[in-house]
Amino acid sequence: MLPRFGRLSLAEITRFDVQAWLDSLELSRSYIKKLRNLLHGIFEEACDQEYLDRNPARRTQVHQGRKSCDRFLALSEIAILENLDGRERLVFHMLTLLGVRPGELFARRWRDWQGNQLFIADDVWRGTLDETKTAASKAFVWLPRLLASELTAYRASMRWRDPEDFIFCFRRGTPLDAHNYLRRVLKPRCDALQVPNVTFQCFRRTCSTYLVKYGGNIKDAQAHLRHANATTTLGIYTKEIPESVKAAVEDLSRVLFPKAASFAQGQLFAKGRVN
Repeated sequence: MLPRFGRLSLAEITRFDVQAWLDSLELSRSYIKKLRNLLHGIFEEACDQEYLDRNPARRTQVHQGRKSCDRFLALSEIAILENLDGRERLVFHMLTLLGVRPGELFARRWRDWQGNQLFIADDVWRGTLDETKTAASKAFVWLPRLLASELTAYRASMRWRDPEDFIFCFRRGTPLDAHNYLRRVLKPRCDALQVPNVTFQCFRRTCSTYLVKYGGNIKDAQAHLRHANATTTLGIYTKEIPESVKAAVEDLSRVLFPKAASFAQGQLFAKGRVN
């Protein structure tokens, strides 16, 4: 909103301006609707405070938005992406097995790793830490043995390894930026391996798809992905992770990455420190 309206006074913004801005957004319909509702609320408060006579966002329309993508990785693509190395391979494994959102992964500190569990406590966007997307998102997720082993090797290769340090960070210790990391690092690496159109949502959808197909069920997937409607399955974040979820995630790791477990810890990051 700020790039479009930040330099204008409230009285200068017309309904035409609001509609033109909404029409220009290349986002999903649901997200555009949220932005319209937020802007409507701002103007409504301005009307209540008598800064405006009318709400310029009133009766504006939301277009169909960007077509949603239902892509997930085929097993053959997962096998190809096993050729990623170092940090990128670990990020790929964690996104695919844990189904976490990128901001949740890059906000994780070493203290959040507790044995075979990873505590999702917050989110990061453009360097700013914030609450998780929903209350149900704040929870423990189960780490299969494969990831626990890889994290141990990765930590040994890291400069930033203290409990308060971010697991995935820039050289100065600040958390990775999800947008830049995908655009500048992960996506080009995947394109080079001829696995195109990779997005963070693609990894999350891959996790959900195969978790249900190989050993889990819908409730296990909802609990593992921490969807808002999984509250009755997983409960508040301090509650024990169901045994069925633990078993399903372990099975998923063996199905998707059968060769990964055979790597010795010292081989995973043998090229030296990652950052």
